[in-house]
This record gives sequence, structure tokens and C-alpha cells, in this order.
Amino acid sequence: MIMIFTFLLIVIQRIEKKVEDRVLTIGVGDLLEMKIHSIGYHIMFASIESLIQNIEDDWNHNWNPTVKQYIHSSLTGHEFGKGIYGSKVPLSISNEDDLFNASELITQFYRQDALPFFNYWKDIRVFLPWLELEYDDLNGLNLVFLRDSVLKKIIIWYLTSHPHYEKFAQHHKDRLEKKLVKDSNNKE
Repeated sequence: MIMIFTFLLIVIQRIEKKVEDRVLTIGVGDLLEMKIHSIGYHIMFASIESLIQNIEDDWNHNWNPTVKQYIHSSLTGHEFGKGIYGSKVPLSISNEDDLFNASELITQFYRQDALPFFNYWKDIRVFLPWLELEYDDLNGLNLVFLRDSVLKKIIIWYLTSHPHYEKFAQHHKDRLEKKLVKDSNNKE
């Protein structure tokens, strides 16, 4: 019986679910080694990432998420994995009791962390308060997105008909043009 459950655990190392514009993902690390070292979650907004990344319709592509648990924690102050990391993880799976504990651990993590995260990031409009920064506050934007922060802000403001979209986009277009004139040999 442990072989069947072990096989199922290994097969479902990562669970993805597409819900409207979002792809919700939960992953469990190191199951192939019969251990759980980490459990994580992230979300991708197709309306944003499809404009930046080369994403295929089947969503099995190696895409970058829009928001990861670490970003969520830094923005909201949520302590993910509370009561799990440090006390229950890492977990080795060598018998049925370990398998039961792994199942309980994943369920606890899902209810305590992943589900509230997915409920919080239910729509791209949730980003709006986090994007009300000065136009050149790239450090602030990078706290939200890590990568492609200006482009993601422009996309979100465009998709939500934000009143400052045109001004923000023009500001960064002018900034880019100045950089191109100043350093025309720089490929980036």
C-alpha cells in the first residue's frame, strides 16, 4: 500500500490549476528522494505574463510566476509555513506513518498558506495599491515583481484603465529613449 501512495505523491510533485486568468501552483520539493524539504506556492496571471513571456496554451511551459509566496510575505507580512518549517519539515518518507504525516502536512500548508494566498491574489486589481509608487521608484516596484517591474506595472495599469497609465507609459518611454541615445551600443 505504501508503494501506491508513494507513487501518487511522486506523481503530484506540482499541482497546477487554471482559474480564469490565473494559474495556481503548489509544489512539494524533493519527493523523488522520498523527502519533503519544502512546500511552496505561486500564481501566474496570464493577462500579464502572456504579454511578457512566450507562453503556450497548455501552461506546461517553463514560465515565471507573477507572485511567489516570498513576495506575498514581504508585501503583506504573512509568515508562510508557520508551524511547518523548522518543526515538521524536512520530513523523510519511509513508511505509512510518514506518508500519513506528509499528507497531513501538505493539507495543513494548503489550508493555512496556499488557499489564503490564492484568495488574496484573485484579480490583477489587487496589485493596484502596491503600484501607487513614484514613477522612478524601481526598488519599490521590484519588491512587488522582482522582474520586468515597469513593464508589468504598465500592463496592469493599461488592463485596469488606470488614470495615470498614459503618463506613466510616456515617462518610461522618454526615459528609455534617453538611455538609447546616451548608450546606443548597449544591447540591453
